[in-house]
Amino acid sequence: MDPKTQVSQIHNVSILDASNKTFEDNLVFALTHSYPSPSGTSMANAVLNAYVNLHGQPALAAATASREAGNSPNTVQAGAVSIIGKKKAQKAMDAAEALLDIFKLTDLNDPEGTFDYKSLVKGASDHKDALLGAAADPKAAKVLGVCQSKGKSVFIDFLVDFAKEQNGHVSMDSIA
Repeated sequence: MDPKTQVSQIHNVSILDASNKTFEDNLVFALTHSYPSPSGTSMANAVLNAYVNLHGQPALAAATASREAGNSPNTVQAGAVSIIGKKKAQKAMDAAEALLDIFKLTDLNDPEGTFDYKSLVKGASDHKDALLGAAADPKAAKVLGVCQSKGKSVFIDFLVDFAKEQNGHVSMDSIA
């Protein structure tokens, strides 16, 4: 919190300034310390929307029970999030770690630009389990298509080419 203004900050950006951005922009900013481009915002929106429907999920049951017990909206959300836990996101975290490992020593500066990753595709077989699903995932295919329609992403292109090279399927976890 800024001691003079009493306004909190996230990564040196005032919460008041952050409130003028979209939810997707702020989520990406919180994770990467930089705001996404318009196409990056659209891709983040596509991924987030893939997880909106919680029908049949324990988190929805927890939120419903908490709401019916008369809890505040923040408590309802906390109850739902507490049910999800780290294990639910572990595969996505493993995929993110794999992509970081694959690209960390490259000279990639613009994730929306042109980048020759062909040698990375050949050398990434150790990360097959983290990046690819055993079977085609209709949700992953839909989100992948939406992301590709929104703009260029070196990472999305890499995942598609890596899946072809490995005769596999891009997983929803690797897109998320």
